[in-house]
Amino acid sequence: MPRVKGGPRERRRHKKVLKQTRGHRGVRHRLYRRASESRLHALSYAYAHRRERKGDMRRIWIQRINAAARLNGVTYSVLINRLKAAGIEVDRKVLAELAINDPAGFAAIVRQANSGLINRLKAAGIEVDREVLEEMAINDPASFAAIERQANEAVGEAAAA
Repeated sequence: MPRVKGGPRERRRHKKVLKQTRGHRGVRHRLYRRASESRLHALSYAYAHRRERKGDMRRIWIQRINAAARLNGVTYSVLINRLKAAGIEVDRKVLAELAINDPAGFAAIVRQANSGLINRLKAAGIEVDREVLEEMAINDPASFAAIERQANEAVGEAAAA
């Protein structure tokens, strides 16, 4: 039986791989065998990094939210905690977008989250003026944190009873 070689089919396959590796350095785009290895590595890196990009974006959103939150007198973790306590469900992507493009809207969300704290204080029987509370959050974070802990404990005790 005669030996069958690849012929035109093999040449087409080789040309396809070499075309895909255009832009790779050295023999990684000239020689078929090296180009094929280079292509496999490139494709696996692309797959992995598409997934990594999602985490990178989340980190960027968190940095942006934290910067804007600090301009409004709270830290990122405190803001997220208060948003959850107030029942406000806004994802980090939208919050970061608001922080950059609509600072007034972001400040309104921060005030809404703080009003959730005021509602918890009222439920605990502690009366506090909204302006005083917002000023305290900016100027005296330690006292503000103490009031917040007191409200959380009172709400926790009420829930346990």
